[in-house]
Amino acid sequence: MPSAPDIERANGKAPVMAAGSIITPDDALKAVELGLPLVAIGHALIMDPNWVEKVANGREAEVDS
Repeated sequence: MPSAPDIERANGKAPVMAAGSIITPDDALKAVELGLPLVAIGHALIMDPNWVEKVANGREAEVDS
């Protein structure tokens, strides 16, 4: 498995972003723990527009997924 510095940037320049299948807060956390500096949350925000606010305030159990 590549280390965080290996996957953090493409060609040492452009940041790498996790995208697709990021539905739950745990999905986003796993991507960050792998060393990805950016996480795209798309479908989850359509399902629950307050996703980010709920997660930021420790209310993960209230997230609709």
